[in-house]
Amino acid sequence: IDVDAEANPHVSYIALQEPIREGEPEAVRPIGAPEPPAVLVATLREGAWEIGPVAEGAKVSERSDTAIAVDADGANHVIWSERPVGVVYSTDADGAFAEPQRITDGFVTGLSLAAAETGTLWAAWVEEGQVRAATGGATGWTVEDVAVAGARADLPVATAVAVGSDGQPIVAFTGADANAPMVARRDSGGTWTSEEVEPGGGGYGISMALD
Repeated sequence: IDVDAEANPHVSYIALQEPIREGEPEAVRPIGAPEPPAVLVATLREGAWEIGPVAEGAKVSERSDTAIAVDADGANHVIWSERPVGVVYSTDADGAFAEPQRITDGFVTGLSLAAAETGTLWAAWVEEGQVRAATGGATGWTVEDVAVAGARADLPVATAVAVGSDGQPIVAFTGADANAPMVARRDSGGTWTSEEVEPGGGGYGISMALD
């Protein structure tokens, strides 16, 4: 979720085909409704939700993640994880959502996304035991390794990304020992430095906001 300059919430999510139970008729979708599986965005304006597709027929499942950021001009920027692998991006900065653009081909979990005041986008996720961050947009993305991620099969792994007043990203994540919340900062030279928030504090269910 993100909010625009008028404090309207924008929500991205996955829509899947509902399973048909034995003896029940197939659900009839309203005319014009997005065709699942799909990535959708809903925006609350003047008390009513406006819902539209980012991508229909998307390669998504119940294990896919989405993340959304709204820039200073009110444009939506959405990333999502495909299954079996891949992360893709689309924006409606030109009025309609563009053809999805692939950012990475790996198996990804824990997506997060943030837009700086300048419009620069930063995404974060966990891939192959690494916390990774990427910056870019419609013209392409640059991916960087941030730190080694924690991993436990019985608990979900998440990241949270925000952009500071200096334009540099900050990423919160679960540490490599799977037992400490961590925060990584990027300096102007592109070097990432990580610190423990609370040793032995767990670190799952990560979220973050800047003051």
